[in-house]
Amino acid sequence: MRGTKIVKSTTVVRPDSRIRYTVYRVKSRSQARSEAPAVETLGRLQRRLARAQGVFADNYLARHERSRRKKRNGWIRDEPYNFLRALSKASRKLRGFSLF
Repeated sequence: MRGTKIVKSTTVVRPDSRIRYTVYRVKSRSQARSEAPAVETLGRLQRRLARAQGVFADNYLARHERSRRKKRNGWIRDEPYNFLRALSKASRKLRGFSLF
C-alpha cells in the first residue's frame, strides 16, 4: 500500500463562538514510520516465525489428540509422523520469505 496517507483529524471548538472546524494533519507513510528499515524487517521475520510456531503447535496438538483417542498409547507410535507432518505445515508458512 504505497502512497497511502495517514490522516489525523482534530476538531477545534472555540469557547467564544459556536463554530467548529476540523484541522487535518496528513503524513505520508514514510514519515509516519517509527522503526528503522532493518528493524522493521527483523520485526516482520519475528512475526512470521511466531505465526509458524503457532501453526506447528496447533497442528501437532490436534494430531496428538487424534492419535491418543484412536488407540491406547497410539500417540507414542505416531509421534515421529505427527511431528513431521506438523513441521511441514509450519514450514509452509515460512516458505518464500527472505530477509533482504
